[in-house]
Amino acid sequence: MKKNLIYVFTTLLLMCVCGNANAQNSDVNFDDENSIIETNCEVLKLALQKLEKKYGGASEEMAQLYGYVGMIKCDNSFQYSDAYSFGITCCEKAIAIRKKLYGAKSINVGDSYVDMALACGIFIDKAKQYVDSALVILRPKCGENSYEVGRAYMVLGLSYYRSNEEIFRVASQCMIITQREYYEKRDYEEIISNLENSLKYYKKAYNIYSRLGENYKESADTIKEVITHDQEEIELYKKELKLASEQS
Repeated sequence: MKKNLIYVFTTLLLMCVCGNANAQNSDVNFDDENSIIETNCEVLKLALQKLEKKYGGASEEMAQLYGYVGMIKCDNSFQYSDAYSFGITCCEKAIAIRKKLYGAKSINVGDSYVDMALACGIFIDKAKQYVDSALVILRPKCGENSYEVGRAYMVLGLSYYRSNEEIFRVASQCMIITQREYYEKRDYEEIISNLENSLKYYKKAYNIYSRLGENYKESADTIKEVITHDQEEIELYKKELKLASEQS
């Protein structure tokens, strides 16, 4: 998958997170994604605390704000940084607020679990746990062929794809050190496995979105494009695995 397609797909998912509450009275412009990315976490924390006094600590407005800020921070921060940890904490607060407002088994909480799975990024085990928790709620309440369930599958497909980022990073370093032309065979095997899982969940999402009508056509088309790229990458890495096997 090309980087620009990852950006488009991630943006599509972020747009599904929440209806970002209006927060013009804070010291941070929460309506501007770049402002959230560039602002220091401590400043964001203080601004959010200030807004709690306006909206109330257990309000849908604050759940939206915490969820939105958390997603933006996680999507634009290194996964082992303080900024990423702050983003995860914000997403967790959004879940906690919605549990108080709507109940632990509500659709709102199920959707928030999907948001958290998206925030988990390359950490596929955690992402899968959150999606599994979401589906326990969303399947019986919304139906297997609902937008909510389709979005959960879409997030899990992206998580499997992103989990290859760490493999690429480490494998590339090893390739340089050992002066090999290819990654180790086990790296290719894990990459291909992740791509196959990614493809499986994207197809599940597409089967749902493609039946939801004209309002979801753009999303369905984007998922279809992602499926094509997954298939192309699987074939590419299978060829490289074969060459790596011949080299060893």
